[in-house]
Amino acid sequence: MRDTEKQAERERIRTMLVALNMRGKTGPMQAAAYLQRSGQQSDRCLFAKAMGTAHVPPYWTPSALNAAYLPLTQDELVKAQQEMVRAQAAQAVIVTWQDRAYPANLRNCESPPPVLYVKGNLLPQDQAAVAIVGSRNATAEYMELAADLAYGLAQEGVTIVSGLARGIDRAAHQGALEAGGRTLAVLGSGVDIIYPPQHEELARRIEAQGAVLSFFPLGTPPEPYRFPARNWVIAGLSLAVVVVQGKARSGAEITANAAARLGREVMAVPGPVDHPLSQAPNGLIRDGAKLVTSAEEILAVIRELPAFQMALEKGLARPPRGSQGAAGRPDQPAFAEWTPEGLILAQLAQGAKDAGELARTCSLEIGQVQAALTRLELAGKIVSIDGGRYRLQRRRQWVSGSLRA
Repeated sequence: MRDTEKQAERERIRTMLVALNMRGKTGPMQAAAYLQRSGQQSDRCLFAKAMGTAHVPPYWTPSALNAAYLPLTQDELVKAQQEMVRAQAAQAVIVTWQDRAYPANLRNCESPPPVLYVKGNLLPQDQAAVAIVGSRNATAEYMELAADLAYGLAQEGVTIVSGLARGIDRAAHQGALEAGGRTLAVLGSGVDIIYPPQHEELARRIEAQGAVLSFFPLGTPPEPYRFPARNWVIAGLSLAVVVVQGKARSGAEITANAAARLGREVMAVPGPVDHPLSQAPNGLIRDGAKLVTSAEEILAVIRELPAFQMALEKGLARPPRGSQGAAGRPDQPAFAEWTPEGLILAQLAQGAKDAGELARTCSLEIGQVQAALTRLELAGKIVSIDGGRYRLQRRRQWVSGSLRA
C-alpha cells in the first residue's frame, strides 16, 4: 500500500473513531467495547485494524452492544468530519488509538476511550504518572498537603493527574505547576467547556505544562453522571492513585476503586476518624491501600512497580537522586505504617498542635512524641512555630488564598 493510500486509510479510521465516540446511544465506553470485539476484518474491528490486535471485551448489556453494532451512517460520518474541523478551530488535537501520542497507560487498560481531545501536549514521559484526587470541600491543611505531594513528585519527574475540580484537584495541579513539572487535567465535559469556570486560568497554565483532555465530544456539558467515567480515565492514565480526603462513595473513592480494578496501586492519606472527609481514605487504608503522608513514601511505592521499571528502562522516568534515591536517604525516612511519626504527620495535616495535644490524639507517651517531633523536624517534614506548636513543612510560597480560588 502506497503512503498516500495508508494516510487515506488512517484518516478514514480516524473519522469513524470520532463518529463512534460521538454516537449518543453508546458513548465513548460502549464504543470502546464495540471496537475491541474480535471478528472478521471489517469496519466493526477498528480497534484490531488500528492496533494490529483484538482484546477480550468487557461485559456490556445486549442493548448497549446492539446499539454500538449499528453501521455508521453517512450523517454520522459528516458530523464527525465537522467535529474534527471544530476541534482544530478550538486548538484541540484529536488523539485516537492509532496514534503514537495516545497515552501508554490508558491504552493498556480495560476499555480505553477510542478518542481523546487534547489541549496542550501528551508526552511519552507521562507514563510515569500519579493521580492525586480528593474532596472539592477539602480543608486548608489537606489542600496544602496535596500540593506538597504533587510538588515533591513533580520535582522527581512524575506527571500529576487530576480532574481540575475545586479543592484537592486544584491543589495537586498547582503544586505540580509550581515545581515546574507536568500535569494532566481530565475533564468531565468537552475540552472547550472548562468546569468550574473559575479554573479557566489554571487550565491555560496546565496546557502550557501538560495537557487538558477529555474523551467527551466538544460542547459536552459537565453533567454529574459523566464524572464516574472521567474518574475511570484518571485512574487509567496513572500508575497509582492517591486519595487525600473524601467522603464514602465520593468521586475520589470511585477513582480509587477504578484504579484497583485496573490493577493500579492505591494509596491514601489518613485523617481523623470522626471527620466525614476521612471516610474514603481511612476506608481504603482499612481495605489494603497503602498509607502515605509524603511524596517520598509515594515514590518509594511507585519505583517498585514493574510499569515504572519499564518506563525507567526506556528513559521515560527519572531515576532516584543519589545512590539510594529520594525515599532511601537517611534525612528522608519513609513511614509506611502507623509509626509515631506517621500518626503525628496525620494529625498535623489537620492543623498545628503542640506535643501535649499530639500525645493525647495519637495515644503516645510524651517522650515518644518529643523524640518523633525531633526526627521529623530534622527530616524537614515539620517546623516549630509560636507557642511550642508544630505544623507541616510548606515547601512552596503560596499567594494568600490562592488554594481557595
